Amino acid sequence: MPASGWFTVPADAIAAAILLFAACAKLVAPNALARSLEQLTGRPAFSGRATVRLIGAAEVLIAFGLLLEPSRLVASGLLCLLGLSFAALGGIGRARKVNEPCGCFGASSQQPLGMQNIVFGLLFLVIGVANLATADRLTDDVRAAPPLLAAGLLCVACAAAGRSLLSGRQPGLAGGRSGLAGRQPELGAG
Repeated sequence: MPASGWFTVPADAIAAAILLFAACAKLVAPNALARSLEQLTGRPAFSGRATVRLIGAAEVLIAFGLLLEPSRLVASGLLCLLGLSFAALGGIGRARKVNEPCGCFGASSQQPLGMQNIVFGLLFLVIGVANLATADRLTDDVRAAPPLLAAGLLCVACAAAGRSLLSGRQPGLAGGRSGLAGRQPELGAG
């Protein structure tokens, strides 16, 4: 495997797993990110559940694009744009002191728009640029690895999330409560 493959293969798998996990959360529970975007922009029309679900759908398309060779370059370019937008939203959220949880990973997200979004955005930008810069150096057999790695990583992430949901605990909440009391249910909403 060329040296560039040692970075891009696992990086594509990691990016795809993160995007798929985040996309599923946005598609199922869009209200948290919608509230955060509304606080950021002050425009309810821009920050509705449909907008959040559109972002989730874009994340799914980019993730699958990274994993399938014919679309990897286009997906890498889109990943760069997504990374820049995440970093920009994080920077603006931090500057405007948005205190609503970002909801990037669904209703369980606790961090407001800020440094986490900047870091993920820059990570996606680096991965996208690396893919574009090394596009002609990877062979077909090397490109078969990211889908397998991403599937494994996604299984681990889902198992960890499912464990906290099934046990009635969510990280960061005192007393082991699920934190769902008093919140509107989001499954099937909108």
